[in-house]
Amino acid sequence: MTEAQETHQSAAPDGGEGFAPFSSEVQTIFAQAKDKSQSETLLALFFSPTAASQAAGRAFLQRPGTRREDREPPSGDQISLCPVECDSGMERL
Repeated sequence: MTEAQETHQSAAPDGGEGFAPFSSEVQTIFAQAKDKSQSETLLALFFSPTAASQAAGRAFLQRPGTRREDREPPSGDQISLCPVECDSGMERL
């Protein structure tokens, strides 16, 4: 392991010790996610169960598909590989 990897790795506690678990509400949402669509899961995670909040959440989830001009190109493997390349570039510093 390189020094950069050791430094990066040591930033978090071993085994996740000291990190708080997800709340019981979030754990329930994740447990139910297999039976729901991705949109339903996102609504449950990020919007309160009130009618107004759920309506705002549905509108929010529809917006990305409505934009036709000046859209960002879809991300692909190049984006997901960036952190790996950045970490390997740190070795040269």
